[in-house]
Amino acid sequence: MFLCVTAFSYSQNIKSTQRIKYKSLTEEAIHNRFIKDSTDFHLIKSLMVIDSSYTEEQIDFKINDLDDFILPLAVKIQNLSNENKIKLIYKSVHDKYLRKYKIEAFFPEIFSSGQYNCLTATALYSYVFDKINIPYQIKETPTHVYLIAYPNAENIYIETTLPGEAGSFIISDKLTKESVDELVKLKLIDAQRLVEVGYSKAYEEYFYGDQNAKKTELVGIQYYNKMVIQMGQLNLDLAYQNALKSEVYYKSQRLSFLKKSIASHQVDNVLFTNIDNFYWFVEFANLTDDFEFLYGKLYRIISSHYPNTTNLEKIKNSLEDVVDIKLRNKLYSVYYLFHAEKELDYQKEKTALKYAEKAYEFDSENINSQNIISRCATKSMVVGNISQLKIKEMELMVKKYPFIEQFGTFNAYKGYVLCILISMEFSKNNSTLGNKYLNELNTLVKKYKNEIDFDHSALGAAYGEIGAFYYRQKQYNVALRLLNEGNVLSPNNEQILRKIKFVKSALK
Repeated sequence: MFLCVTAFSYSQNIKSTQRIKYKSLTEEAIHNRFIKDSTDFHLIKSLMVIDSSYTEEQIDFKINDLDDFILPLAVKIQNLSNENKIKLIYKSVHDKYLRKYKIEAFFPEIFSSGQYNCLTATALYSYVFDKINIPYQIKETPTHVYLIAYPNAENIYIETTLPGEAGSFIISDKLTKESVDELVKLKLIDAQRLVEVGYSKAYEEYFYGDQNAKKTELVGIQYYNKMVIQMGQLNLDLAYQNALKSEVYYKSQRLSFLKKSIASHQVDNVLFTNIDNFYWFVEFANLTDDFEFLYGKLYRIISSHYPNTTNLEKIKNSLEDVVDIKLRNKLYSVYYLFHAEKELDYQKEKTALKYAEKAYEFDSENINSQNIISRCATKSMVVGNISQLKIKEMELMVKKYPFIEQFGTFNAYKGYVLCILISMEFSKNNSTLGNKYLNELNTLVKKYKNEIDFDHSALGAAYGEIGAFYYRQKQYNVALRLLNEGNVLSPNNEQILRKIKFVKSALK
């Protein structure tokens, strides 16, 4: 029996095996052997460990008992036709092990109570067929699992849930033709395809399909079935664990969808004030592409634990389990950005800058970390006297943070520094260097004057010194022209207007 729920997409989390919580040491040992080496697989053992009460020694005993049953059966069928071989095997296994059909059955119940479903019975027959060297294929549909013995020859259909001779049968040529003709009429089989491959092949393709299930997948389907049952019981923690176990053996859209559904439900409903529940955030992060939701959710979770450093450290360490590197880095950036903002709230610019730099290291495109770096790094430069070395310091800052020139705080301070240097150089009659800084200032202010509120007092002082210099040089027209330019950059600036009035009086 395959418990079915509609699904859409499949995505496997390669780190999920590290977070599986096993019900027994035996389950863990057998499971991990397969994870380490997929050829180290034993069908019966892998199916039996779903019952945590079994030790590997007890499982081996069951296997030996089963093998003892198969050995004489292999002798009995030696001289029979393929069809009769299957009929005898089918009846013998049913009589010995399969007593009662139960829709929610698991493999160990075959040995304990004789209860079975299509999945567990199919697994049992596949083991028997392997031992007797009977060729077969395992077929899986959304609601059923069954076997085809002697595929591409007799194609003996084995319906494990039916006792007696009805459980194994060959579709007659007459029934095959009638079925295919009807399917062609219904346009479920292409008439041209029928001409190309014939009735037998067309029938096989439609009813059996080209895809076969692997024996390992039977183990995954059993865990999947248990997951579905536990979901119905709203035991979502255990259901999710069985989803993790299932995906080791079984790749399925249904599984991926239900796994994501569980994680999504938990993320929306668990209380993240319990730090252990952060597990669900990480699981959901590995299953969704809704990045904006994750960023906001993580920020709120971190905020709920601030300033508990122990819990915050657990959150940071848990983010390592996010598989997608790009997403993981962005989430780390959110973590460090939160701390940068908190430090900034308390005006601790130095530590805020360190956290913001760490956030920028993980996500260089995050505008919020860039903003904090710009504010804090710019403020760190305010300390000390202003000289030509301050311009060099700012150039180094731009090399370190190329984005910083996009921010008003940096450019406003750069304008202020240039104004001071202009004032200093023109007051010392050094017009060459003064004009160099003036050109830089004009370029900066014209570019950003509609975006940034520059220091108008500093602009007034700078242009005042410019006017005074050219006044001293008796270059009144030059002085007036430059002062008027300053008045455009800083309209109605009293310092500039006074100088203009003074120069104009000299021109009369």
